[in-house]
Amino acid sequence: VSTFNTSITIKVHKPVLKLEGASIPSLVAKLNQSVDIPIFFLRGSDFHCHWEFGDGQEIKKNATEELVYLKDLNDSHESFTNISMSVRHVFKKVGVYQVIVNCQNRLSKMITTAHAVIQMEVQFFQVSHVSPVRFGDTFTVNCTIEAGTNVSFKVYVNHQELDIENQDFFGMAHVKPSIYKQAGKHNITVTATNLVTPLLSHTQVVIIEVPVAEVHIDMKYFEGGKFYAGHGEGMNIFPEGIPVIFDANVDKGSSLEYRWSISKTTTYIEQSTLTIQHIFHTPGTYKISIRVSNHVSEAVSVVDIAVQKRAKFLHSYLECSSPKARNESVTIWATLQVLGTNSTLLVELGNITRYWYGEADAIDNLNTAANKINT
Repeated sequence: VSTFNTSITIKVHKPVLKLEGASIPSLVAKLNQSVDIPIFFLRGSDFHCHWEFGDGQEIKKNATEELVYLKDLNDSHESFTNISMSVRHVFKKVGVYQVIVNCQNRLSKMITTAHAVIQMEVQFFQVSHVSPVRFGDTFTVNCTIEAGTNVSFKVYVNHQELDIENQDFFGMAHVKPSIYKQAGKHNITVTATNLVTPLLSHTQVVIIEVPVAEVHIDMKYFEGGKFYAGHGEGMNIFPEGIPVIFDANVDKGSSLEYRWSISKTTTYIEQSTLTIQHIFHTPGTYKISIRVSNHVSEAVSVVDIAVQKRAKFLHSYLECSSPKARNESVTIWATLQVLGTNSTLLVELGNITRYWYGEADAIDNLNTAANKINT
């Protein structure tokens, strides 16, 4: 016969999981680069975070997903584990910043910190060229950059790391003989890197050589299957048309190159031999030189030689108008097929001896000699 209505207001809260196990990984980023900064939770739901980046900037953010925890279900809590949130930020100065993240929900509050290392990328990495080095000398390897922070330079010689002076934009290493130990080609590798730059590497080959010492030239000629020294006091006179051999002796030196030259005739360029052979077809004086060099030194040796045409008699005997009575004139003559270069005509008759020199006057000298002999 009657109806009675009543009501009550009930406030219902969604079940929330307490935040547990918050962590922020360490961060390395480039200057002026937008970087993602995450925070991870082992478990939790329905939270919001306040971010402070250490550079005066901050931001607030809620969980992007609506996470609902239903207590009455006997399911596991997997949907509410390994929860994460992230924000993006740009650091505009180089440095190390402490990032502080304050996260909370109705049941819990957590403050987590981490460090962000902000560096400038290495730019325009260069290594100085190392010129050829004299064996026994210490040389320096220099490297530079135009930009970059907290840069680490390293120098290797044949894979052996050296001590290096590291400065902001400059690195320098001294390479001593005790490091390279011997002459030859050595690989020099220089690297530069920091936390935000992939390894930069530069390799060059450095030539280390023993300087050339004194050079001497020995000479001989080859005839009839045998070797003979040159003629004359200096043993530097050789017959025309016969092979002459020149040997160079070098006291010391490494990776040597040889350049022979013969004045007024052919120039020889030899890369690997100390010996040349040449046939001179024209009488005269010649200057023979050899230049021995490597990348760090050179030495020159020069000798002068004379090439002469051999004198040749037509017959191996003398002719004379004999027999003659005492006090009668006796004519003695010889026939020359080839007069020769700078020939000396020696006429001996009893105690009479005559010398005539020089090719130009030889014919006149022969005529004069006949007259004198007749007397």
